[in-house]
Amino acid sequence: MNSAYPRNITRNARRFLFILVALFGVNSGHAATEENRYGLLLLFTDNNSSNNVPAAIPTKLTDCTLWRQGTVSSARGPLHIGSPNQFAVFSCTKPVVSDIERRTTLASLFTNAPHISVLEGPMERQHNVAENRSTRAYVIKVSHYNNVDPNGRDIDLAKINGAAARYPDSWSNEAVISVQSAIGMARPDDVTILYYDSAQQAVRFRKNAPAILKRIGAFNRRHLVSFTYVSGTAGP
Repeated sequence: MNSAYPRNITRNARRFLFILVALFGVNSGHAATEENRYGLLLLFTDNNSSNNVPAAIPTKLTDCTLWRQGTVSSARGPLHIGSPNQFAVFSCTKPVVSDIERRTTLASLFTNAPHISVLEGPMERQHNVAENRSTRAYVIKVSHYNNVDPNGRDIDLAKINGAAARYPDSWSNEAVISVQSAIGMARPDDVTILYYDSAQQAVRFRKNAPAILKRIGAFNRRHLVSFTYVSGTAGP
């Protein structure tokens, strides 16, 4: 079985990462695709609370809609993405990162950000998307797969999601971005956006579903080369 962790990570660090994986869940399977929409995930550092750069993006890139925005409380895992404290998700009708003019426009808005990672690709939005999100505990999983057994990965993922759905406090899947272009980091395979209705719900699930957490850890060790979990809270 292929390990999800680089060889230079110590045993204690691996154990910590396994626990981290179990805390935050895995991504969803396939979902209904919103036709001709591109997801644009921004992970960035902005220490000026008066700034709201994401709100300005639709004024420059008029086909893009600000879909989610919030603060990052932690970004942990072997896949390096810097130390963001903000995230934003956009839905656009055209690619941004792969278009030099649109990419330059985006970069011009982040001249004061010490680091920014941008991930872009077709976005699949889930059926259970709701707009009341001010109390949600968000998790954004950035995944790089080993692709040794894609069919087995899909089967394992479906089994985990089916088993987790039996628990009343399980996570809800909101969107998946199949990453085609990236800025500020090596290009991963996909981004999964999921949430718990509250931080308390996440705690209850972790307490009541230890078997699911073990299966999540096994999934990551078997199918992933690297990953990062970004946790935070979205604005209303």
